[in-house]
Order: sequence, then structure tokens, then C-alpha cells
Amino acid sequence: MGVIGKLFGNEKELEELRQKNADLIQKLSNYEKVIQEMQKKISSLNRELKEKEELHMSELNYIKRTAQKEMLSACSNWEQEKEHIWKALSDIVITTFPIDQIKGQKWSTPQNNTSSIIDLIKNMKRVFQQMLKELRTENQDAKIDINMTTKRCAEAELKFQKLQESFEKLEKKDSKREEILKKTIESNLEAMPYLAGMMADFLTLDIEVQAEIRNWGNNKNRKEEIRKIREIRASAKERIEEAKLAVYQLEYLKQLYPELQDVLETDYKDLDYKSEIPKSDPVRNYLSDDEWRSLSSTERNQRALDHYIESHRKTKWQIGRDYELSVGYEYEQHNWEVEYFGSVKKLDDMGRDLIAIRGMERQIIQCKYWATGKKIHEKHIFNLYGTVITYCIENGLPFNSNFVKGVFFTNIELTSKAKEVARLLRIQVVENHDYKEFPRVKCNIGKDEYGKESKIYHLPMDLQYDNVKIKNKGECTVFTIEEAERLGFRRAYKWHEV
Repeated sequence: MGVIGKLFGNEKELEELRQKNADLIQKLSNYEKVIQEMQKKISSLNRELKEKEELHMSELNYIKRTAQKEMLSACSNWEQEKEHIWKALSDIVITTFPIDQIKGQKWSTPQNNTSSIIDLIKNMKRVFQQMLKELRTENQDAKIDINMTTKRCAEAELKFQKLQESFEKLEKKDSKREEILKKTIESNLEAMPYLAGMMADFLTLDIEVQAEIRNWGNNKNRKEEIRKIREIRASAKERIEEAKLAVYQLEYLKQLYPELQDVLETDYKDLDYKSEIPKSDPVRNYLSDDEWRSLSSTERNQRALDHYIESHRKTKWQIGRDYELSVGYEYEQHNWEVEYFGSVKKLDDMGRDLIAIRGMERQIIQCKYWATGKKIHEKHIFNLYGTVITYCIENGLPFNSNFVKGVFFTNIELTSKAKEVARLLRIQVVENHDYKEFPRVKCNIGKDEYGKESKIYHLPMDLQYDNVKIKNKGECTVFTIEEAERLGFRRAYKWHEV
């Protein structure tokens, strides 16, 4: 009876332990919610601070530019007036004292010469008096302009001082925000090992229960069994703690850097980073043996292209790349110059699948072609906004400019929150946008090993397809192999007429 009573006592203690663990889990959940709310508030503070800073800097730059323009204009007008005065004086002297009347002139009658000179002096006096009057008037106008410019400069300086004070306040707020952010990050990093240890304790509790059930009496075999069970628990706890810590750290990084989710979802087998040329024609992977043997090279290449387009076994990489090319082709049809950034850079595209340029306009475009039923979340909008800002910094362009815009294309829909974020960040969204058929055969002009011109067409399954850029005169994209060959292009010699 003593043994049975002890077992029941252990079960009661076990129930109490389970209740305590349940309370700990609830507290843990509450802590995680508090941390999430703090992260949201910090993100909101970041946005407000950045918007105010950009607004103040924009006003300051405008005032500086305006003051500089006015001062330059006033200086330029004064220089022009000086040149006008000197030219007028020169014309008067030349008109009044012609060289042939003064230089080398001999006067036979002094009285006549004296009268002539007096008349000339009188005429010059009248002219100079008139000019002096005009100069005084113009000088008065110039003084008025200078006074107005000085007044505007004083007003601009006052505004600049106010802006500088505002900027200093913003800097203090930014410093405080960075301190809060640093403390939050440090607290998160310190909490993660603790939470991982708690979860490891909880998940290995059943093993400890088995050890406690056997912990009665002084039987040596039972003592050895308890020791082994606890060794197993310690080993399992250590591994679980490491795994949980890694999971928490990964989730934390995904919150800080949303684009990591795209990297994690990528099947690296889909990305061909190999530089060596394949041993067999990639076209053969899309043809049956009968098609390969019976068709001509032109027919084989066209049949393989048709099979590729119709295939339902494309990799995620091929689906995404083709969607980018389709959207890019639509832009090109409206006279945009398109750089296919995503297909060339792959995972290093920084969220810029396409960069479209037309005149002064630039559009940074991200394309997402996902399975039906999914939704685009706000983290992808934040990612695009970030890469637009980075592009502006790299190219010396102003933020919030009407000439630089982020555009998000997708075949599905955004969540309501993602739409609201896009509206606030001025990201243009194009939802439910499906494939539009586009020319997939790239016709490229290069140089062969002898320096002679070579005209080669590339198919979507070819090794260099993604790296080929169509931008030089005579290069193009076409829909069919027949069109490419009619324009004088061929496949690479390795596969040509195989």
C-alpha cells in the first residue's frame, strides 16, 4: 500500500507540474504578443520619423535652391547692365570723336576748330547727362532688387534656422528610437535562449516522469535505469533547445528581413549556376525519340519550344522568369526600355525584377506569379518600397519623386492590409494579371572567335538564355524559329544541324 500511495502522490505532483507548465506557456504567449506590439510601434515610429525627415529636407533644399537662383539672377542682371553701359559709352565716344577727325587732323583756322570742339563737348555733355540720369534710375531699381533679394535671403536664413532646429529635434528622436530598438533587439536575443530552454524542459517532461515513477526504494538495477533515463532526457533536451533556438532566431530574422521567405521557398535545384556547357542539346529533353530522329533541326527546335510553353512541369524559377518576361514585353510595347534585372541576378535581384525607363520616368517592378488561393502579404510591399528607396540612393534621385515609382504585378490578390500599406507607400498594385503571350526566342548578335559577326538565337532551355540582353541594333525577340532563321540567325554551332 505504501508503494501505491506513493505512485498516486507522484501523479498529483505531476498534475500540478503540468498546470504550472500550462501557466508558463500562457505567460510565454503573452510575452510574445507584447514583443510583437512593441515591434509594430517601433516600425510605426520609424515610418513617421522618416516621413518628417524627408519633408523637412525637401523644404530646406527648395529654399536653398530658390535663394541661390535669385542671387545668381541679380548678379547676372548687374553684369549685363555693366556691359550695356560700357558699350553705350564706347559708342558715344566713337560717334562724337570720329578717328579721322581727331587723329592726325590739322586745323587751319583755330577759331573754327575751337567752335567745333565746343559744340562737340556740349553734345557730349547732354548725352552724358541723359546717361547719368538713366544710370541713376537703373541704379535705384538695382538697389530695390538688391534690398528685396537681401530680405528674401534673410527670410530664407530664418527658415533654415527653424529647419535646423527641427532637424536637431528629429536627430534626438532618432537617437532615442535607435536606443529603444537596440534595447528591444537585445531583450529579444536574451529571451530566445531562455524560451528555448523552457520549451526543451516542457517537451522532455514525460521522460523525467518515467524516471520519477521508478525512483523508489534502493534497488541498484532501478537506480541504473533511472540514471540512463535522465541521461537520455539531458541529451534530448540539449538537442531540442538548440533546435528551438534556431527556429526562434530564424523567425526573428524573417520578421526583420521579409525577403528571406522567398529565399527559403526557392528550390535551389531550379537555379542553374553551372558554367559548363551541357553534353547534350537541352532541346532533346522536350522531345520524344521519334521526334528527335524524324524532324529537321528547325522543326525540332520549334516543337521543343511549343512543348516548353505548353508544359505543366516547369520549375518555380521558369514560371517566375516567364512571368517577368511577359510583363516586360507589355512595357516594351508602350515604348519603355526594360532591364530584366531578376532573370539575370536571380536571388541577388534585391526585389527588382524589372527596371522600366521612359524619358524621365522610372518604374521599379516586382512580379509574383503564385498558385491560386494564396495571398500577397504586406511584407512584399515593404520589400519593394525598400528597393525603390535603395535605387533612388544609388542613382542620386530624390525620394517621393513622381519620376520614380514602385509597381507590383501579381496573378493573385493582396490582403486588405497589404493593399492599405501599398496605398500609404504609393506603390502601384496590379492584381489578377495573368500571362500575356510574348516572343521567347532571343536573337543576339555577337562576335565569334575570329572576330566575325555571329547571329545566334537562344531558346528558354539554353544555358545562356537568361544572360542574353537584347539591346543592340539588329537584335530582337521573335515568336518562332522560322522567323529567327529568316532574319539570318542560327543556334550555337554546338547544337546547330545536330
